[in-house]
Amino acid sequence: MPTASSPGKLILSGEHAVVHGLPALACAVTPEARATWSPHEQSSFELDWSGQALSRIDLDSLPKRLEEIQQRYQAFLKQELDIREVLRDDQELLIAATALAGPGSGGRLSLECALPTGSGLGSSAAVILALLKSLRPELSPVELFERALQAEHFQHGHSSGLDVAVSQQGGALLRMDGKDLIQAELPFPSTLQLFHSGRPAESTGECVAAVAHQAPATHPIWEEFRPLPEAMLRCFLKKDQRGLRDVFRENHRLLTRIGVCPPALQEIIRDIEACGAAAKLCGAGALTGNQGGVVLVLGEELPPLPTHWQPLPLEPSPFGTRVLD
Repeated sequence: MPTASSPGKLILSGEHAVVHGLPALACAVTPEARATWSPHEQSSFELDWSGQALSRIDLDSLPKRLEEIQQRYQAFLKQELDIREVLRDDQELLIAATALAGPGSGGRLSLECALPTGSGLGSSAAVILALLKSLRPELSPVELFERALQAEHFQHGHSSGLDVAVSQQGGALLRMDGKDLIQAELPFPSTLQLFHSGRPAESTGECVAAVAHQAPATHPIWEEFRPLPEAMLRCFLKKDQRGLRDVFRENHRLLTRIGVCPPALQEIIRDIEACGAAAKLCGAGALTGNQGGVVLVLGEELPPLPTHWQPLPLEPSPFGTRVLD
């Protein structure tokens, strides 16, 4: 009865730019997602989410269910479907990942995730990786990555693979020129805080699609994103708080220009900057409203923050996807 665990992720710099192959800096964070696979001799498997039974599915129907999802994804790539129509409900992501694992027998799959969903902490990648690892602990790192990435495509449309890579490997990761360079430990200053501003009205896939429309890969703004992840890493390692603040502010300005920090959030961050601090969104962001997922705030003196902003523990995780027992 293997139980697998996989951490969340936090993109510190390079969100959206990484989709176009530009550098990004990210780190694995707790809490984690867990999956426990309990095989039995029946020809079906049951999905259980945090103790609540979701569905019972015939094992032989898995290939057909996966084929249907793949066909809808191809229709999305042809711009015949919206990304939200590829997976028709939350369970279909789990069904697709289970089908990609190809379990050899029936069983009960129990899943738990302490990460906020749809908010920039990589909850879907963590759940997918834990699920795959529990069902197929013998998969090589390359096989695990490829299957998890395929499921992420169904969820987000065009996943860069960064969420999967960080959650799978653990620690901090700097992606440059298509290569993942691992920095095992990233020293965070005590003035760095993480807040959850609420789940965005738009999905990650919708934000990615909107950005692609407004700023395609050839847009010159992406070259302005390029130096920020390496500059941020350098500031973390040198404990250069002033330099870190400047990188945060520039990163925020660029995210605003590509349209993923709506006016209500811009106003809050403007008040934060007026106190000498800095803040930036760390996920796909939002197109509308005053909720943009997770926000990273750097500074000692801050203005009163919105009451709906919930502080989150910022704990880097050195551990990646693994079997616990």
